[in-house]
Amino acid sequence: MITPAYLLILEVKNMVGTLVFDSQFKQSIRQSNQGETGFRDPILQVQKQKINLAKWLSNHLFPHNPIVTYVVISNPSSVIKSTVPDHRTKHIIREDNLPFVIDQLNSLYVKACYTPDHIQRLGEACLHNHTEYNPDIPQRFQLCETDLLKGVRCPGCDPDETPLRCVVLLLLLIFIERRSRSDLRRLSTVA
Repeated sequence: MITPAYLLILEVKNMVGTLVFDSQFKQSIRQSNQGETGFRDPILQVQKQKINLAKWLSNHLFPHNPIVTYVVISNPSSVIKSTVPDHRTKHIIREDNLPFVIDQLNSLYVKACYTPDHIQRLGEACLHNHTEYNPDIPQRFQLCETDLLKGVRCPGCDPDETPLRCVVLLLLLIFIERRSRSDLRRLSTVA
């Protein structure tokens, strides 16, 4: 979000279960009926985005404006916990609290660094420099062309569109199956 007085980066997480933010190991843990799952620390993630944005602004000769970051938990049924009291967790909020946080930021940051022209140019530069994230999924999951099942269509997808969501899901299932077979082979050689 671009304002005259500050820039706001929001990292939105829509996770189910109890979310534990582990300050010691810089990770987040989701606890659910299926057990615990570890994830990258979204606080570190948004801090990295802040650093990258500051560099990008400098490289594109935009004036320095304060950059504020928040991790927004969008699932209202999630429970948020922290392993220890930590100043970093003040940057984790629920989505329904976001309007109040923005009001506080508007009161805190009153000195305008960006003119309407700056905001217009910055918005256009962001759009112009945006690149789509297009990962090479077969390479990422070490899949070969022969692993792909061609001609399989998802009944829920529009036949005129590429079912990318379903292709990704299928590749993940192949990867999991391959990993399971590898684990079984490794276990059978140990036994």
